[in-house]
Formats: sequence, C-alpha cells, structure tokens
Amino acid sequence: MADLDELVKKCRKSPVKMRPVLPMGQPLSVGMVGYLDQHAFRYLGSVETILGEPTGKLLSGEGLPSVEVLSGKDVSISSYAKGQTSQAFGDFAKAKARVELTFSSGKSFLIAAQDLRIKTMTEPHVLLAAMLRAYSIGLWRKHYCLIYQIAWASSFRAVLSHQPGAKLLLSLAGELGDGPASLGSLAAKASYERQSGQLEQLITNKSVPAFFNAYRIKDRFFSGSAVEVAATVPAGSSLKDVQAA
Repeated sequence: MADLDELVKKCRKSPVKMRPVLPMGQPLSVGMVGYLDQHAFRYLGSVETILGEPTGKLLSGEGLPSVEVLSGKDVSISSYAKGQTSQAFGDFAKAKARVELTFSSGKSFLIAAQDLRIKTMTEPHVLLAAMLRAYSIGLWRKHYCLIYQIAWASSFRAVLSHQPGAKLLLSLAGELGDGPASLGSLAAKASYERQSGQLEQLITNKSVPAFFNAYRIKDRFFSGSAVEVAATVPAGSSLKDVQAA
C-alpha cells in the first residue's frame, strides 16, 4: 500500500508543514481529541467532553494557493487531447481532454490541493495546561492528541496506490493547453472518470479538511516518567512537555 510514513514526512516538510488528513475526507474540527493509528486520526471526543474546557475562539486566514505532494518519479502523467485513445482505457466516447496517472509502485501517492483556508486556536496554551493536568491524574493518555489547526482545500485531488501499475483516468472540462498537464492544473480542473488497479482516491471540488496539526504529550524514555514530569510542571510552563503530533 502507499507509503504513509513518507507521505506524512513529505507533507510536513512541504510549504504547508502539516499532516495530511487520513482517512482522506474524514470530517475534522479544531478541538477534537483522538489518537493516531498508522497516521489515521481516530476520534475520541472533544476538549469540552474530555478536558472540560471550551475550544475558544478560532483565528481564520488564507493559506497557500496550492499544495502539491508527490511520492516521486514513480508517478507519471500522460495527457490526451480530444479524440485520442489511451492504451489502458481504450477509445473515449466523449470528446473531452483527459489525463492518465500511472503509479508504478504500490507505495506511490499524490496530493494536489488548491486555495487553502486555515483555522487555528487563538489560545492553545490553556488547553495544553489542561492536557498536562489530566495526564498527571490518569485522565489523558500519552498517545492522545489535540487538533489545534486545520487547513481546508476548496478543491482536492489525492490518490494512494495499493498496487504497482495502477492507473487513474481524469477528464478535464476545458482544454489541456500547451505542454504537459501539471499537478496544479489537475487540482483545478480534473474530474474522476475511471481507474485500473487498486487505488484509494478522493477527487472533489467541495471544501474538505486536507491537512491538520495536533499536540500531544512528549515521550520521555530516558529522563524519567512522563507522568512525574508532567505533574511537576506549572501550568504556565506547559509547552516544554508537549510536542507536535
């Protein structure tokens, strides 16, 4: 299946510097509490129900106009003008331009998102202190995480390959234009048409949560019990015992 470790690594190193939402398209909101299960966020509750604290006000803003994350040269893009024929999918009944994505590895992935809108907690330190208090009395687990920031994309194209040689066919409403199709143009125009092989994909022009950031309690394998450390940290200095999830 797609290399999720590498996907998360590339997303966090990309200009967006956030985790991808997995499973793709999962509804998320700032203030959710859960845990990461092989990078998939598993919802447990909200800060209101688990910590007894409100999420508080959110700061809204515009993010990047586009984000493109690709596993590498194992993903290739072929363009077909109106009336051309694909070797994999045969003759096209409709006179539309099309793009064929080929994933040569079962670990391949692709994300193309446009027009990000970001919401962030304005006062996360209040909840970080509550996390540490709850942890010190056993009401918060070390693997729990708190979502404090989410980026929504106005259009989103994401594909995870689960089989070498899998292919995805996308159709374009307009012309291809000069040169090969880019990931950016796919995010703006492309619609799902067909696929061959095992792929997990989300192709939508609706606003979806695409990326997120979360906090969790730090692991302290070599410096004593994390519970003891958290219990002795004053609320005002709680940041040194939490980390990005």
